[in-house]
Amino acid sequence: MTSHTKRRLFDRCRKSLAAAGIAVPEQAILCPLCWQQKLLDELTVDHVVSESLGGKKTTLTCCRCNNTYGSSLESDLQALHKACRFWKGGQQLAGELRIEQDRAAVKVQRGSSGSGMHVKVVAKASNPAQITSMEHRVQSGEVQQLQLRLSYGYKSQRAIIALVRCAYLALFRCFGYEYACDRFVQELRKAMANSVSARAQEGERYETSLVLLKPLVVGLSDCNWPFSCAYVIAPGRLAWKDKHQGADFFFVLFRWPSSIGDTRYGVFMPQPGQSEEAFLGPLRQAAAEHASVRLGPVPVGLLFC
Repeated sequence: MTSHTKRRLFDRCRKSLAAAGIAVPEQAILCPLCWQQKLLDELTVDHVVSESLGGKKTTLTCCRCNNTYGSSLESDLQALHKACRFWKGGQQLAGELRIEQDRAAVKVQRGSSGSGMHVKVVAKASNPAQITSMEHRVQSGEVQQLQLRLSYGYKSQRAIIALVRCAYLALFRCFGYEYACDRFVQELRKAMANSVSARAQEGERYETSLVLLKPLVVGLSDCNWPFSCAYVIAPGRLAWKDKHQGADFFFVLFRWPSSIGDTRYGVFMPQPGQSEEAFLGPLRQAAAEHASVRLGPVPVGLLFC
């Protein structure tokens, strides 16, 4: 990215800080992720969605939040995309084939018709004696069960954190500090910060953060996407108990293109002024009841990207 792009984003952030009534030194802004004051030289141009997943839009984050945490979360999203492509028949995954104590490294690909698995032994990564033993046992007919383990290459919890991070940055890029300084939005930002901390990958603080973030993310199995961008933002309202109770949300829809079909995920994020109970209540209830969350049509004129 050019220095001109960085300066342009910095100046836009400065204007947004003033509009939100947040006072910081003249040559600094707040990193939207860690909320620490950073000078221009301490900031990097960060893609809202990784370029490898089709993202083009950018904002500013500090070097630590981008390079230290951003790259690791990005790899989880890339691995999630590969796993989704695997089940559509367009991606190989590494795995391990086991027959009791014998095992072999394999490459696995699902059939293009959506059924069956093509399994190829990776001889260089396997013990030759165990491969020979497995072949003899299969040919003799004594094997009644095979175990196949796939390596998806990501942790579901970290993929959730990465998707919420992308949604938060998308909304920050669109609405600035006026959005990010909201009380409940700040709770979600802190939950993200706690969950990506190397010291918090296990323990109470990590689990507490996931309780907040996990209900926000949904997979989209059937979604018409008339746009070419990596994400769009749709406003809406969550019904809760009755039509007089609810919470206003932004739904950030992500699309990762592929020749065999797109991967789509959505993240519910609060509009300013929402409470945790009113916002997360319907989402947690839907998850507990294994119910679908239905989205009504949104006029194109109300979409942000």
